[in-house]
Amino acid sequence: MKQNEDRTLWKLGTLPLGLLAFYGLTEPLDRRWHVQGLGFDPNIDSRLIESAAIIHSMGN
Repeated sequence: MKQNEDRTLWKLGTLPLGLLAFYGLTEPLDRRWHVQGLGFDPNIDSRLIESAAIIHSMGN
């Protein structure tokens, strides 16, 4: 918690324990690998969905 006094490690609504457990051990993925917003964003291009390695549905 002390490491995040200035909220640079995480903000509200994230998974702080998971972020601490894997801090410094992860690599960012190319945005094309992960499509999020399915279920609430109707403007996602279907070609983007078809080419994604991971899709993340967060809604209806």
